[in-house]
Amino acid sequence: MSNLITMKNVSMTFKDQKRFKIKNLFKNSKERIVFKDLNLEIDSDSSYLLIGDNGTGKSTLIRLVAGILSPTSGHISVAKKTLCCLSRDIVFYSRLTIFENMKFCSLVLLHRSLDEQFAQEVLNFSEVSMKLDTISNGLSTGMSARIFISLALFSGASNIIFDETFSNVQYDFVQKALNYAKEKKVNLIITTHSPSIFKDYDFNTIDMKSLS
Repeated sequence: MSNLITMKNVSMTFKDQKRFKIKNLFKNSKERIVFKDLNLEIDSDSSYLLIGDNGTGKSTLIRLVAGILSPTSGHISVAKKTLCCLSRDIVFYSRLTIFENMKFCSLVLLHRSLDEQFAQEVLNFSEVSMKLDTISNGLSTGMSARIFISLALFSGASNIIFDETFSNVQYDFVQKALNYAKEKKVNLIITTHSPSIFKDYDFNTIDMKSLS
């Protein structure tokens, strides 16, 4: 069994954005410690739920893994073939067609090109009953999320990370996506503050409170 993610002695501190002006110098008022000397191993053969209330560090942890944030100290290693889907607030460009948005997302986030036939398969799976050449300004947040989740599941990645991506998605589609991932042997890491919708699936649970 190999590790998908390994974090060794990772600390993450944010400086407060409030600043005080003292004799023409700006000085930060305080610092906020999110993680201190965190050690965590996530294996590549299992699926995980990261649970916790808002502000417990779920998204910070994902951004550290994705390389968007750099830890204040410590080391993070991530295995190949990991795909990060970072935001629950997925918004397509309103002036582009659904197909154009899908191509953009596929290139930027999935690092693969997208042809029209494959895009149609993804759209069919997402259950968004619109044509590929439809302008995207008619998509709801939930529709956009379903397309994005479908793109990720069809990407060929063996491990996918979703940061609250399912929060705007109806329960039936959540189950469909989880069943597809199970069938294709795709391991998932999902951050959520609503773990009950995943109760029928075999997830290891990491409570963020235990990491603080």
